[in-house]
Amino acid sequence: WHSVADTENDVERFPAYSAPSLIDRYNETRDAVFGHMTEKSSGTRFHSADDTKNTPLLGEASTLSDVLVGLADLRERVYERHRVQGSGDTPAVHTNSGGDTTNELTDPTKLDDLLVAYLDALADDAPTAATGEVDGAVTAAARGFRIVT
Repeated sequence: WHSVADTENDVERFPAYSAPSLIDRYNETRDAVFGHMTEKSSGTRFHSADDTKNTPLLGEASTLSDVLVGLADLRERVYERHRVQGSGDTPAVHTNSGGDTTNELTDPTKLDDLLVAYLDALADDAPTAATGEVDGAVTAAARGFRIVT
């Protein structure tokens, strides 16, 4: 499925035994996925073009809540959408028209679906943050949430 086999963005498969190790494992996985999709890791391109469409919306995790939302982002918004990005899509990531038809994940949970729907709604809008406000708070306020000070 790739123009060059990716041997650089491996993630070791072993369980996390504590909250800090789970956060570390998530961040390592996030970096590997992003590195695979772009030339970020070493300048090697594994695809016909960098996948700039399906990049992670969330940054690195620092809490277990970050990991919960981040995993839904990585699993559904990033990996699954990247996997099916083919030569006829923009950007043309994989060398065939259907993308990677082998490495499909199991069905997402309802919570994953909910989180991804929310993240998609946030990604659709690009409000300008007021001075002193973070972008996420402004976006949430645009969706009906209140900013409490």
